[in-house]
Amino acid sequence: GYMGATIFGFVQRASAIYGTGLGGVSTPRSICATPVGSEALNRVLGRTFKLAFAGEDLIRLTDMQDVDAICQRLKGMDAAILGTVYQMEQKSVALNTYEKTPNDKTFEFYLDDRYGSEWDVSPDDIERHLELFQNSVDACKAAGLEHIVVIETPNTKDVKPFAKILDEAGVPFTYIRIEGSLENTKMYTFEEGIQSNIQIDGLTLSDNYMFKTGYNAGDWSDLAPETTQDDIAAAAVVAREDVAALVVQTLISLEWSQSKCLKLVSKGPLEKPDEKKNSKMKSDKEWCMKSQHLAKALTSI
Repeated sequence: GYMGATIFGFVQRASAIYGTGLGGVSTPRSICATPVGSEALNRVLGRTFKLAFAGEDLIRLTDMQDVDAICQRLKGMDAAILGTVYQMEQKSVALNTYEKTPNDKTFEFYLDDRYGSEWDVSPDDIERHLELFQNSVDACKAAGLEHIVVIETPNTKDVKPFAKILDEAGVPFTYIRIEGSLENTKMYTFEEGIQSNIQIDGLTLSDNYMFKTGYNAGDWSDLAPETTQDDIAAAAVVAREDVAALVVQTLISLEWSQSKCLKLVSKGPLEKPDEKKNSKMKSDKEWCMKSQHLAKALTSI
């Protein structure tokens, strides 16, 4: 999906600038189910990130029904980025990957959707979506990941089951909830950077929150920042590119050992920066232009 591909592009840029580089076991990787996912990823990378590319060494075609297979793909990683309700489209399993017969089918999964693709699994088929989420989280735990970032996608109607899975796994997480509708920016490139005046409200869970008397797994979702009528009235359209950048900024700015729930609201377009000051910023030195606005918004979390 477009958002997932944009997140990957920003992760690639941040890793290249901040030290992990684009080679070796710690290189950012994308997990897809079929070549359709990898082709869609590279179309976004080439257009949005100025001819960026993810080769076969950076994309892992994986049977998402097999926790062990997902775990193997995550070996060497420190963190993972997941969604709640994905768009799932039935596709053929590529030969010489994990097929059992030549006609095997699977579901490619898109975060949060992909233009022109089918919803072969209804967003209301919560059991199917929970199975994918459960498998992914279980694999993250088995692979020894330190942190999980979860994006609450627009078709998520009930947070509690996803919250319960996260609690039961015991891997620290950052859960991101978005107020307002999501929209792609036409002809966007990473050089445009942050576009919206993003405000973030957050809840940081205490170290032993699950052991409090009367607490049941997933109860933190009832304590998360609520959506008020004022929020609904004031919420502007949120650019998917800004959400993608926020995901990466949380990994840069926030403590990985603590679990958090964030609520993102756009208060409209970001004011245009001073031309002289902005001219000093070089896109080859920044993983995301104007990302300092996100870093500032996260300082109170």
